[in-house]
Amino acid sequence: MAEKKQQAIDMGEYYNVFDVLNLSRDEVRHSMFIANLLNPKGKHGLGIVPLKSFTQILGLDFDDVDLKKCIVKREYVIGSISQDKTSGGYIDILLSINAYLIVIENKIDAGDQPKQLLRYHNFVESKPHTLLYLTRHGKDPTKNSSDGLECGNHYKCISYRNEIVRWIKDCLRMAIDKPRIREILQQYLNTIRTITDTEMEEDKTELYDIMDKYHQVTSAIMKEGWGYRKYLVKKYIINPFMDWCKQKQYECHIGFEFENQDSGVWFGISRPGWKKCIAVEFKNRDFKDAYYGIGEPDIKEEYIIMTEMNKFEKYQSWSVDIANDIISGAVFKYVRDVFEQTMTEINENPEKCQMN
Repeated sequence: MAEKKQQAIDMGEYYNVFDVLNLSRDEVRHSMFIANLLNPKGKHGLGIVPLKSFTQILGLDFDDVDLKKCIVKREYVIGSISQDKTSGGYIDILLSINAYLIVIENKIDAGDQPKQLLRYHNFVESKPHTLLYLTRHGKDPTKNSSDGLECGNHYKCISYRNEIVRWIKDCLRMAIDKPRIREILQQYLNTIRTITDTEMEEDKTELYDIMDKYHQVTSAIMKEGWGYRKYLVKKYIINPFMDWCKQKQYECHIGFEFENQDSGVWFGISRPGWKKCIAVEFKNRDFKDAYYGIGEPDIKEEYIIMTEMNKFEKYQSWSVDIANDIISGAVFKYVRDVFEQTMTEINENPEKCQMN
């Protein structure tokens, strides 16, 4: 998934005009975009398609002729707020489909105002209507705002995460012949995934779909997780490490049964005549908590006694979670650079690092 994300970045797929202009969490801008897309006369050129999809998602059924006559208003003023706060204010988005009204109160980060939802309910109560409370995850309004109104009875909670995502996906499918509109809709969909924290969730869904399709392979891989990790470490770290030692004329030390992780989870380098070595040691036998420093191996090379230890800043755990970096050689290069830096310090300060 990390590789796929990097490829998407390289292709410019993460370039998003909503993010660049810092509009991703601006409720007013979201309302403007949604209202324009719902407007049959909007410049999107999709006609009633977005409006029809939206009303169908809400479970409402309108004739196409009525949808074409829909009037969309944004920040619609319904009067000054009364002293008891039960009337007045302005509605984020108001749809008028003949005599039917759809009121959308849009909340992303802003809090509720006193009796705010009640005011909108009082405005449309005598008319056929649907009152929507739109938030990122579909949460209920505060009691201070609803003031006795009941969800499902007086109003309906909808979310960017569910209804709006579904709606934008519908619009994407129906804008197949309009590449410019599709690109904008895709960017907006990505923005919604960001503000609802569902980017990784969708990535996992895609992964799970693949795992489900090849469930037998998935099962075999899960059973071989331990063995696969050892395979990765040996092929992409230890083998290149041994070749590097031979090239540099270093002596190579591998902890006893290192590959089996039974004991001696360490490896290192030294120069001829050294009693000590520069080593990597893991405090856990499952390649977790990686340290490096100066140590002295015992005769059997089963353990190493570290006299100077430093914790790795990167790659603390060599699990399959970093398989991409292991396979690419990034982990080996990181360890090699640590060893070379330590070797340079020893050469420059022999009195400080007694290796004999």
